[in-house]
Order: sequence, then C-alpha cells, then structure tokens
Amino acid sequence: MKKKTKKIIKASLTTLFGFGLLAFIISTSVINVGSNTSNLFAEIVVSDNTSVLADKSFSETTFNGYRDFLNSRNEKELDRPVEDFREGFGLWRRPGTNNQEKETTFKGIFENGKDIIIAPGFNSQAAIESVIKDSTYSDKGFLLLDADLEKASNVSTVIFRMEQAAFQCGVAASEFLSLNESIFGKDGSLKIGGFVGIPIPSTLDFLIGFQKGMVAWNEHNPLKTKVEWTTLGNNIDSYKSGSFGIGDGRQKSKELLDKGADVILPIAGPQTLDTIAEIRLENRPVIIVAADSAQEDNVGIQQPIPGLGSNVIKNADGTNSTNNNIIQFSAVKKLDVAVQGTLTAISNLDGSNIATFDGSQYGGFGYSNTIALGEKGESAVGISQAGKAYFTQGLGGTDFGTVVSGLPINNIFKEMIGIPTPENVIQLFNTADGTPGIGGSSAVASIGRYSDGLNNQKKSIAPVNVAGKEIRLNGSHFAPPLPTTPFLLSDYGILRRKVI
Repeated sequence: MKKKTKKIIKASLTTLFGFGLLAFIISTSVINVGSNTSNLFAEIVVSDNTSVLADKSFSETTFNGYRDFLNSRNEKELDRPVEDFREGFGLWRRPGTNNQEKETTFKGIFENGKDIIIAPGFNSQAAIESVIKDSTYSDKGFLLLDADLEKASNVSTVIFRMEQAAFQCGVAASEFLSLNESIFGKDGSLKIGGFVGIPIPSTLDFLIGFQKGMVAWNEHNPLKTKVEWTTLGNNIDSYKSGSFGIGDGRQKSKELLDKGADVILPIAGPQTLDTIAEIRLENRPVIIVAADSAQEDNVGIQQPIPGLGSNVIKNADGTNSTNNNIIQFSAVKKLDVAVQGTLTAISNLDGSNIATFDGSQYGGFGYSNTIALGEKGESAVGISQAGKAYFTQGLGGTDFGTVVSGLPINNIFKEMIGIPTPENVIQLFNTADGTPGIGGSSAVASIGRYSDGLNNQKKSIAPVNVAGKEIRLNGSHFAPPLPTTPFLLSDYGILRRKVI
C-alpha cells in the first residue's frame, strides 16, 4: 500500500487504563517466548465451533499475521506449518456455541496468563462486550476482526470494506464470462452467484458487492451479453449454508449449479472445498471467485475446470490463457497485514498507540481501523492480482490504479454504512438484472448493516451529504447505480477512528 493521508475522527478521550502496563507486558513476553505455545502472549479464538485454524482462509490468514508479528521481533515459535498446531495448546481454540460459553472461554484464556485474545469474527462481539465490563480483566485486551465496538479502551477493532473488493470481483467475473462466452454460455445465459456460511455483516458485504459489480459491468457494456444474478430465494436465509464447517456448503453450491451459475463466490471459509467438489460432480465449466485470501495460489486445493475439453480460456486482452484452474481470482482481505499492523500499534511503547506498517497507520487499543480501497488500488482489501486485468478491462480502462481511483465509491457503496442496527436493514437484490427484490427477513433485521437507498428505511446515524457524480472511462458513460444517500466512512485507504 502506498502511504496516504489518514483522517482521525476524535471522540471524547479517556485514559487508556492499563494500556502502558499491557504494552510493556506484550513487548517483554514476546521477547521471552518459551519452547511451546502456552507461553505466547496472545491466543487466537476462531470464529465458531465449526471453524479450524488451518482453513486456507480467514483463520489461517489471522494466524499468519500473528506469526509475522512474532517473526518481526525475531521470535520463531510459530514459524512452522499451521497444520502443526493443535487446538488447546495455547495458540488457538474454538469459542463455544453460545455467548455464555464464549465468555467462559475468553476469561479462561486470560486466567491462564494470556494478555490478548485475537478474535477473527463478528460472532465474538457480544461476549467480548460482556468480558471487558469486568474489571478483573481491565489489564487484558482484545484484537477483534470484522466487527466494531464503541468506547472500548482495551479493544482494537478492524473492519474491512469487502463490498468494495467483491465489487471489483463482480466486474471481473462478468468480463471473464463475456470473454469466454463460447465456453460458459452454451445454455444461452451467463450467470454469477454466491452464498454465505452465516449471514452476518462481514459476509453479506461480499455477496452484495459481488452483485453490484455485475450490475455495473452490465451498465458499462450494454452491447455485450448480459450477465445475470443467480437467485436462490426471496430473503437472505436462502443464501446461507448455516455454518463455516466443511461439508455444509455442498447443498448451496449444488443449488447454484442447478440454477445455471457459471461463477460462484462461496463466502464460508473452507466451504470453498465443498463448491469445488460439487463443480467436479457437475462436470461442466464453472469457476470460483474465492473469499478472504488469494486462494488461486493454493496448489493444495486447485483443480482444473471440468468439462473444458479442448477449449481455451481467454485472458483479459483476448489472448489465450494457460490458466485453466477452477479458482481464477479472489476478493482479498489481508488479515495478516492488519493483524501485524495492529499488534505493532498495541505493543508500541512510545505511548502513541499507533504504528505505521505496510504504508498505513494502525491504531491500537481504543481505535477502530476501517480498511477500504486504496486511492490507486493498492490496499489491504481488493481483488487479487490474478483478477485485476479482467476488472480493468471490464470498465473500459487500461490501468488498474487509474480505474480504481476514478470509481465513484461514494455512490456505489454509500448505502453500506455504520454500525449494525435494526434500522439499517438489508434489502437483498433478488432478480436476475439486479433490481431490488423482496426485503430481508426478521433475522436480518437484528444484524442488518445496510439500507440500499431505495427502501426508505430510517437512518439511525447522522447524515453527511455527498454529491452524486459520474465518471467516464475511455469516453464511455458509467453512472452511479444508486441515488445519493449519506456516507460516513472513509473513501480510500485506512481510517483510524478514535472510539473512546
């Protein structure tokens, strides 16, 4: 990431009780790491009881960031394959099945001597909110990923604007299908779709952004064959597998394939493997856009596109490609970068509670770090390298950074705002052309994070007016897909927002 000017929104400042002591503990305990992981200063608690550390996705990338932080301090305790580490030996564990069990898990970890819990996943938020109110643990802390907490002096949070990365992938997937219509369009249609493991804000981000990318591609390429959305039902429950466990994603993958999907985005951790298995059984050309990490580089799970025969995939420039793999590209959130940067800030003994890492500044305890697209396209979120050319070509550009910096981010994503509240209810698009369909279910209302600008939902946050605009790429008109609505988060890069 190139260094950019950062904004800090300051709220009322209070004393970071215990921060100096905790930073000292972290710095010294890192230096004195012993021969086993029970001596590490932090422990990872994975998202839910179906999750594993070695998932080739969310949990594993979190581990990579913790390992890289220790390596940066010349400690090599975790410098081994992630598969070597079993649950319950001081590095990682599952949280429990309900909030009470999660609270017990967190308290037990602290009582066993850990100073920080790294919690990758929205599911841990309620239990963390309860634990931090207990003064017994006032000198302990949390690094919470994919969620946000207000007024928490011993919590550092990181939110990823993955709707933006998924938008890029929606454009790229549509361009990929169009270039390869002779292979994927034999049934007379080109379709993309996806599903989530559990419908929470950090997974719904992907699903909605992916579809918005398809809508944008269709608007920008009116003379090409339209790409359609693969509709599974009239509310978000139709798009969930119900867990992040391997095996539970096969039914949703099969439903998408039965409805003719040519590209599938599984937003369910290791359930990418389930989607691969179902595509192989289908035995027709279908590709995957992966989530969280650049899974196209994982030779352990890649498979050739089935049913391809003598057909040859086309690159973005129309030339023949040598890549015939099922996973073509991914919507990436660099959890490893965020974890390392945030741990560096937390352990910063100069008292600033801020650290510059990989070109951006990260805030430690008392900060919410929101990571969005970089101004020139380089960021800890975005489409992976393998998909950049398809995205760029899909919007008529020639340079990836130029196209990204010209995107009307305020207009494309302005409805994806704020902290989850009942008032910000998702309205999932459920028609093939991306027009608004039936609203979300009651279950969504309790976790909803969005209002799509068309459904007149009451906003529970103060509005900030953003003028609508449009851009032109290579002389072509690309209009914002939605009318102007309030927008509060940063446009580019990383926003460090003080929350205490």
